[in-house]
Amino acid sequence: MIAVQHPFFEQSTDRLVERFGMIFDMPSMGIAVSMPNKQFYDVNERFCDIVGYSRAELDRLTWTDITHPDDLNADVAQFTRVLRGEITHYHLEKRYVRKDGGVVWTEIQVQVFRLPTGEIDFLIAFVEEIGDRILRRQELRQQLEISALANEALVEKNRRLQEYAHITSHNLRSPVGNLNALIHLYRDETDEAERSIIFDQISRVATVLTDTVNALVSTLAIKTEGTTDATDISIADLVERIRASISHDVRRTGATIETDVTLAPTIHFSAVYLESILLNLVTNALRYRHPDRPPSIVISTRTDDTSTILQVADNGLGIDLTRYGGKLFGLRQTFHRHPDARGIGLFLTKSMIEASGGEISVESVVDHGTTFTLKFPNAPSTHVVRH
Repeated sequence: MIAVQHPFFEQSTDRLVERFGMIFDMPSMGIAVSMPNKQFYDVNERFCDIVGYSRAELDRLTWTDITHPDDLNADVAQFTRVLRGEITHYHLEKRYVRKDGGVVWTEIQVQVFRLPTGEIDFLIAFVEEIGDRILRRQELRQQLEISALANEALVEKNRRLQEYAHITSHNLRSPVGNLNALIHLYRDETDEAERSIIFDQISRVATVLTDTVNALVSTLAIKTEGTTDATDISIADLVERIRASISHDVRRTGATIETDVTLAPTIHFSAVYLESILLNLVTNALRYRHPDRPPSIVISTRTDDTSTILQVADNGLGIDLTRYGGKLFGLRQTFHRHPDARGIGLFLTKSMIEASGGEISVESVVDHGTTFTLKFPNAPSTHVVRH
């Protein structure tokens, strides 16, 4: 027994032995009896094994001396509550710093015993080594973290696939619609010269549609593998692709599409995404054209120190930004009564640009037209991809 004198133990050693004698020497449970001043009164052999100190060495220490610094405050806080009489016992997980410098995880159950006068006689701590439990818990936590990351990745992948499904639908809807319209015109047309013109348009739309499908399939594979498909894209060539894919709508509405891209002929971006963005802005200009004038669309580019800037301006109905500005890029938000309005295109446009660190803004005057300004972060350019 550690040589600390205390009246309770002098008077009640038999009672202590009676209460704890049977378990004091249990090989599986460390037991430490301490005083209110945190000094050890007695410990069993198992406790000595856990902390690596002999009884004689613990005689010169307090339990705070061998408690891990990161766990000391929590232990002392509970111990202080015991001294104040707020609680009679507590338990917590804590680390001891062994004599050899190693760290051992334990779970302690502390019980206070008082004299009839209310003064504290002693405190007894039952100490169980739980290193294996902590290790299993850490392994489980790591597995849960891995599972959580995998789940986040799956959710993100599903989100991207859902977004990609919208993009695919959007990129195919206009050329497919134009192709169907041209086929009907071809069937109804009796003039052979006109039928030849329409057939050429059908052929062009079909070629663009095939290229679009191939590009979508390739981009889907790239996105699945997690790599980037950004490249330098010729804006003039891309506009021609779009003009060909919606040739029937352009002809039907009497629209003109002009380009001024000499200051920045290429943009570094995903080819499929940029086509989706530009196709959306152009078809919106046709869809929301002003009834008193044919659509006029001007596509221009320029650069600044950090970005390539693309502008798409039209002379259509315009948007009341005071009323709708806060909702303009929201999902399924529409601002004109039109049977084809779905409120997806501008949402996807903003998502695609901002996901790559770009920006999009809009200026519009009701009955005069709308200008969209898109800023794409500059990237090293090596070649122009022809579409």
